[in-house]
Amino acid sequence: MSVIYFVARPMVTLDSYWVIPTSLSLLNEGNFDLDEYRNYGLEESYAAIRMENHYFNYFPYGISILITPIVSVLNLFFKEALFFKYHAHLEKLCASILILFSLSILYKLSTHFLSNRMAAILVFVIGLGTPLLSSGSRALWQHSGSVLLLSLALLLLVSKKQTKVSITFLGVILVFAYVVRPTNIIPLVSISFFVFYLYPVQRLNYLSSFLISFCIFFLINYFTFGEIFHPYYQSNRLSFDWDVFRIALLGNLFSPNRGIFIWSPVLLIIFLTFFISIRYKLIALLCVSIIILHSLAISMFPHWWGGHSVGPRFFTDIIPFFVLILSLVWKKFRKNHLFTLTFLILATISMSIHISALFSKRTQLWNIRGGDVNEFPERIWDWNKPQFFPFE
Repeated sequence: MSVIYFVARPMVTLDSYWVIPTSLSLLNEGNFDLDEYRNYGLEESYAAIRMENHYFNYFPYGISILITPIVSVLNLFFKEALFFKYHAHLEKLCASILILFSLSILYKLSTHFLSNRMAAILVFVIGLGTPLLSSGSRALWQHSGSVLLLSLALLLLVSKKQTKVSITFLGVILVFAYVVRPTNIIPLVSISFFVFYLYPVQRLNYLSSFLISFCIFFLINYFTFGEIFHPYYQSNRLSFDWDVFRIALLGNLFSPNRGIFIWSPVLLIIFLTFFISIRYKLIALLCVSIIILHSLAISMFPHWWGGHSVGPRFFTDIIPFFVLILSLVWKKFRKNHLFTLTFLILATISMSIHISALFSKRTQLWNIRGGDVNEFPERIWDWNKPQFFPFE
């Protein structure tokens, strides 16, 4: 599976163009500003923003912090100009490392409920049959970092013994996940309620780590940008119009070109959550709630289709919650032959779709072929040669 990730075509996007340079700035100058890169199109870039007389990445800086160890190694071998010349390939390398690391954590998570063999099969399917492959591993949007941190948070949450250290670390991880991608406010709040309900003895430890982490975040923002919130985190990026919302919600779930259950039909198995053991109902309810709230939130973005994306990119972040639910469902139905056959069929379809989208040059060109999808978002519903279809 690792080979597929590393030989895949990179996603060429300018959204993440300044992610690695921000890491370089942290390493070389100890700050987030990008002023030293004016010669690389900084002033003309839509992905850069000017604040406090300095230029910064418009998108969240959390992912830049997360990949700093990787970039520090690359910095030993690459000159500055090469980071820009090969930015797409280096982004794919960093994102792939984060996703593969996430999959190893998800494997460990699944072994809490399944045998090692079953957990390996499940993670293999998730790794090749979901947006982790077609979106998360191919560019440095925030998704790869988000998946890593949320996977780690879930692993801590299902640990049989919760200690002061694990609960404290959980609070830090969840706040960091929010710093990486603002939509992670949903799992942050949801898991916080879960912790407060289930571990009353650890409430103070969790709350302390939670508040201290947020204070650090606010202080960094204030001294860097002059305000406690970076513009990308502001709620005015969301809007609600019922006519748009209902189309967006259906589109995010079932459209041929952005629908999560069309691109990854293996995830339909979560609808069997109702039948899982009563012992796991609470953690399952938590995961289902996060998935539902996330679906509602991304459907309130005016550009709910994710611009020039590949498939259901906006669902990438919450794949770890799907994995936990699938583990519980498979545990319940592991001796059911009909379930096993259905799982294998849906898994094969899912992997075929994402691998096809991964290697075809026409996949990303779909966004402009027949009209720019940003100008004609109705194309999301076009079943005629969908985005994952690799042929003319």
